[in-house]
This record gives sequence, C-alpha cells and structure tokens, in this order.
Amino acid sequence: MKLNPVHANFTPPKGLEPVIYFGDGSSIDTTSNIMTMSNGKQIDTTTGLEYHDPKSIVSMANGAYLDTQNNILHMSDGTQVDTITGLKITV
Repeated sequence: MKLNPVHANFTPPKGLEPVIYFGDGSSIDTTSNIMTMSNGKQIDTTTGLEYHDPKSIVSMANGAYLDTQNNILHMSDGTQVDTITGLKITV
C-alpha cells in the first residue's frame, strides 16, 4: 500500500488549537502534556503524576504547602486537609 504524499507530509494549519477535548469534559494540552480531567484534577501525561500549577502553590518553611487552586493543605507528614471544610482527606 503506497501512501499519498499529501497525506504522509501533513502540516497542520497555523492557528490550530493545541488542546484535544473529549466528550466527558476532560482535555489534553498537547504543548505541555497536561491532561485535565472532568473533575478538575490535572495529570502530567509524561510522568503520570498529578500536576500542580506552580502559580497556585504556597510553600511553607516546614515543608507543607497550600494548593490554592483546589484549597488543599498538604502537611509535611503527608496529611491533606480541605481548607474549606477543615476535614482531613483520606486517599
């Protein structure tokens, strides 16, 4: 089977949006490889780890950090607390 050279050397048009949207509301940004799930959770598709936007992180001297995007306080011992309700999050 011989490929048509027009199809083999496809160049996307300028201005093409680098985001792929799925029917369930999730999306992948192909420039940063970050997948945003329909529930708002973000995953780095390169590493498979949860992604936290550095602009939304407030680091503390004791190793804890606050994720202002999701309102979750991550304590240095691994405990997670929802800052809206004050409840401990169990995984």
